[in-house]
Amino acid sequence: MGLWECHREINHGLLWKYFSEFYGNGRCRNWGTVEKDGVATQFDNSGTWRFVGGKLFYNVEQSSIKDIIGRELVDPLLSLQEDEVIWQNTQGDQVVLRRIKSGSATEGSSSPKENDRCPQ
Repeated sequence: MGLWECHREINHGLLWKYFSEFYGNGRCRNWGTVEKDGVATQFDNSGTWRFVGGKLFYNVEQSSIKDIIGRELVDPLLSLQEDEVIWQNTQGDQVVLRRIKSGSATEGSSSPKENDRCPQ
């Protein structure tokens, strides 16, 4: 389990970091991004989720969103409503993700081909 990652440069030059879903199979098929301005967006089978609150630590050297959010994450702690969920790590830091409408993510963040593999 855990996250796999891929990196690529998009047209406007920001380095985006892509992550498969937490319980993915190692393929880069359910993608998320973390922008340098601290806005995280996770793409998964249930839609697009955007970071809206809590602590977010971004370090391009780190290899998983556990490291980016900080320390160890546990399973989703609480679903505030149908389109919002809180994640909490073992230190009690919380991160809120909120579903946003499809197609409203930043241009250039579309998912890659289903069979694209993440770097080892």
